[in-house]
Amino acid sequence: MILRRFMKHVSDQNWFAVGLDVLVVITGIFLGLQVSEWNEDRKKEQQERDYIERLVTEMDVSILSNSAQLVLGLTGLKGIAKAHAMLRSGDLGDHNRLEFEEAFQNSDIFASIQPVDTVLSEMVASGRVELISNPSLRAAITAYDAQINRIRISDKGHFELFLGIRKSFHQQLSLPIDYDAGELLIATSNEDIKNNNTLTGDLSFMHEFMGVQLGILENFINNSKDLHAKLQKYQKEMQ
Repeated sequence: MILRRFMKHVSDQNWFAVGLDVLVVITGIFLGLQVSEWNEDRKKEQQERDYIERLVTEMDVSILSNSAQLVLGLTGLKGIAKAHAMLRSGDLGDHNRLEFEEAFQNSDIFASIQPVDTVLSEMVASGRVELISNPSLRAAITAYDAQINRIRISDKGHFELFLGIRKSFHQQLSLPIDYDAGELLIATSNEDIKNNNTLTGDLSFMHEFMGVQLGILENFINNSKDLHAKLQKYQKEMQ
């Protein structure tokens, strides 16, 4: 109908009407594009809100999980330090043998770093991290994802090293790798343990090594808390 009217105005040489028809068509196209763009922007904003909410929830779980690992790891580190101190002092006898064994058993604790990043990985892999309109927050999310990738590689290597040291401990004390946590180390005499310089050295190395591992874990938790706070702040700004 618009085209028929337009052609009639042209044949009648009614240029004012022709110009008006053209203006109406252009205005209609412009408004249509604006509405389409507005709808697309609203859709992206909603997707951004959804991802921010999911990231906040995911990081809540990650922080709690790794904080629990840190507490567990500190228990192991304390046990290693105590067993090592007892050997270095030479104060190991029947009067404190059980105390040594309980401390030594904690050397079997490895504080693994366990990032929870299903949503984060999905965002990065699909390119949806670009939905985050705040450039600094987007950069922080990308940097955090890169840190997780580095941590997974180092954590795997550290765990393999831990297993090697643990195996050495058990060989020196004639224990199976999977011995029961309540089993005492009665197969090895106090004197043999005290005179085992290799065991003392391995405990020293394990203490230093696990200290480094816990430092990495604590740094990861702090970075997680920092990003979590930024996400929550941005979430409030979006409301």
